[in-house]
Amino acid sequence: MMEPKITPITIRTAQDNDLHALADLCVQLGYPASENIIAQRLRDLMDQPEHRLLVALNQQAEVIAWIHGLVRKLLIADAHIELGGLVVDKAYRGHGIGEKLLVAIEGWAREIGIQTIFVRSNIIRLDAHRFYERLGYQMIKTSKTFQKNLAPK
Repeated sequence: MMEPKITPITIRTAQDNDLHALADLCVQLGYPASENIIAQRLRDLMDQPEHRLLVALNQQAEVIAWIHGLVRKLLIADAHIELGGLVVDKAYRGHGIGEKLLVAIEGWAREIGIQTIFVRSNIIRLDAHRFYERLGYQMIKTSKTFQKNLAPK
């Protein structure tokens, strides 16, 4: 496959017409979901000021990446931004697009008076770990994640 020519990108808030690309990128991140499910999730997030979902567009105005930041308020910690996800299309990785999206979320955090960003990353995503560390993020702990499905029987 030919390496895409990287030209200046545009960053904007995600929109309804981004659904197909958002769903495709969720698959690349390892979280497949139908466009209908992504549409519902997007509607749920769009009207909440404590969530920011940004996309990066290439010169052809195609969505090639997204980042989701959300404000978390906990009794045990000051309010902070947590990344709900960051993914760059595999054909565009390694060109600074993820960094630009992360800088945009960091700017939003500063605008709303939040000084800390948390990122959770699967232990097998070594490239992602190096990416975050290169951008000044420090690993502060390791943990296990537990889940219980409460679906009706």
